[in-house]
Amino acid sequence: PDAAPGGPAEKTKQAHVGYPWGAALVGSYPPNGYGLYDMVGNVWEWTSDWYDRDYYPVSPDRNPQGPATGKYKVIRGGGWSDDDERNFMNHYRNFADPAVRTYTVGFRCAKSQ
Repeated sequence: PDAAPGGPAEKTKQAHVGYPWGAALVGSYPPNGYGLYDMVGNVWEWTSDWYDRDYYPVSPDRNPQGPATGKYKVIRGGGWSDDDERNFMNHYRNFADPAVRTYTVGFRCAKSQ
């Protein structure tokens, strides 16, 4: 199952993970089925949402934005230094102190059309 198309082995190969020498250049891997690049792997990405472990079970179905305040911000996408498979699932959330800076967490520039 790990080697199946779209399985963990393929996802990590295409997402620049478990790589000991740092992040890849943006766009080094092909886009996903929606045409989006670098959605998992490479570096964790900050979101604007505050983290609350118990938020999603009571959140709205459309555009859940997290609690109004908190101590930690949500990060998503996993990073090149990770080896935990769940980190590379788009729905998985992790959290980090927004005051802490590290080379394994970055951000994504996005534009609405």
